[in-house]
Amino acid sequence: MPGAMKPVVLLGSASARRHQVFRSLGIPFEVAVADVEEILDEEDPVRTAAVNARRKFEALRRGNEDRWLVTADTVVFVGGRCLGKPTDVEEGVRMLCSYSGGVQLVVTAMVFARPGGAAEARECVSSLRFGQITEESARAYLERFRTTDRAGSYDLESFVDHVAWVTGSYTSIRGIPEETVADWFAAQRYGA
Repeated sequence: MPGAMKPVVLLGSASARRHQVFRSLGIPFEVAVADVEEILDEEDPVRTAAVNARRKFEALRRGNEDRWLVTADTVVFVGGRCLGKPTDVEEGVRMLCSYSGGVQLVVTAMVFARPGGAAEARECVSSLRFGQITEESARAYLERFRTTDRAGSYDLESFVDHVAWVTGSYTSIRGIPEETVADWFAAQRYGA
């Protein structure tokens, strides 16, 4: 039926960047945040993100089996270890300085389900190389953008001046890969 309202998706994320992706795709959503214990397997970013996304999904699925549901988790991997959110500004400065001239992987894992359907997992691995980052520039960045609430202590959009190149999904590095979300919903004939 043309012009029919699309079902509201339960999006298991408080991330404004993930919300932007859903808005840009025209997918109406309602936010729910799962209170789950996340793992941090320092040597395995794909496992870390996948387990955390699955735990969020399982917590939100109970009682919402008749809803469209999406959960996600993003992990930053650099220097052979996974990084979470910094505990304070000083740790954030150290994190940002450690990226100087190096390559970083960003893994976003997602779990999707349609009403009454089985969970479907997807992962997206992207990478980026940074230019030189000094302690002074890292501190100035954190004072201005206050990104200590994000894995890796930065937001790609505001930190782009320090990035030499990106491979993979730009939107995944920001929180969730737009192309993966669009493809999954299209395959499900969402809104059709």
